[in-house]
Amino acid sequence: MMEIVKACCENQEMVIVKYDENDEDLFLCGYIKHYNEEEVIMKCVNERGQYDGYAMLMSSRIWRMNYKGKKIERIRSLFERQKYTGKDMEYKESRLIYNILEFAETEKLIVTVFTTETEIEGYIKNYDDKTIHIKKIDEFGLEQGCSVTNINKILYLFADTREGRNRDVLCRGGNGHNLLNAREYKRNNAKGLMDIINYCCCHNLVTSIYDYDSEQSVDGNWVGIIDGFNKKEILFRHISVDGEYDGYVWKRMDSICGIGHSGKYENKIEALCNDTIQEDMKIKRKKPLLLSLLNYSKKKKYIISMITAHGTWTGFIKKCDERVVELKVLNKYAHENGIIMVKYNDIDIVRCNGGDERDVLTLYKSQA
Repeated sequence: MMEIVKACCENQEMVIVKYDENDEDLFLCGYIKHYNEEEVIMKCVNERGQYDGYAMLMSSRIWRMNYKGKKIERIRSLFERQKYTGKDMEYKESRLIYNILEFAETEKLIVTVFTTETEIEGYIKNYDDKTIHIKKIDEFGLEQGCSVTNINKILYLFADTREGRNRDVLCRGGNGHNLLNAREYKRNNAKGLMDIINYCCCHNLVTSIYDYDSEQSVDGNWVGIIDGFNKKEILFRHISVDGEYDGYVWKRMDSICGIGHSGKYENKIEALCNDTIQEDMKIKRKKPLLLSLLNYSKKKKYIISMITAHGTWTGFIKKCDERVVELKVLNKYAHENGIIMVKYNDIDIVRCNGGDERDVLTLYKSQA
């Protein structure tokens, strides 16, 4: 295994590393930047091709490594088109964990530490050759005391991840810290649902939208800003957990069982939001929202994902009216996969220009 690690490091080959034999779905993707017999440091990239910090893991934990596959090629292609590809880290110490600790302490980054016993997230206060002192930060950016960890019990250490950067924004920025406790969480069932939706829409609130199949979930299926609704349908700008605009979503109103707003989770997303959640779609009141979204997608040449009871398809709209939608289908590698025609009334959910759809569009344009 170490021979493959060496070759991938020297050639700067993007790899996927499986590091937990008990969880087949748990992996890291990125570039091996440094290694020794006991430790490996990776510059990580998520599945959307975005820089996702650095990871230190024990070499003994690596049980599988993939390289030069279709999935890796897709991520690499997306990563190479990113404007921001991450910070650089220096390697002065032979024991690699000290390099990532110094990097995180100097840059004031939030780290995530996994030991044989627990998981800790927060800022490094100080460290020596035996222990690390961490000021713990929760998911809402609030301090939760301090923790001292034995450095020899660390299995993995992550620094400058997207999740860590989000916590840093919430912790440092007054916009999030005070907002989180400003209003209590409200959740509403079918009684008065339309009134609550109208309230959230009129006040431009970040809103959690609950589907019937997830009534017990903590944070809802969807989070976004409602732009339009009627008795049959709802249209909103979807917002990711990082506070980034994630395209338009259209849904049937009868699939919604509840609405959440002004709680800790919604306020956390609101604090992370930036100007990219703005869009230029104009909604005409008397026109069906779904048809408006489909025509908008066609005009802008955006990729959509369309979900029905019979399947999910992604691609470009060729034709659409209130009877049928014709779609040029693309797979996740942006390869054309024929044409499909779907009955307008069979559509349950449409996503337009979301993160996944933009990734496919990026790959499609790169192949043109």
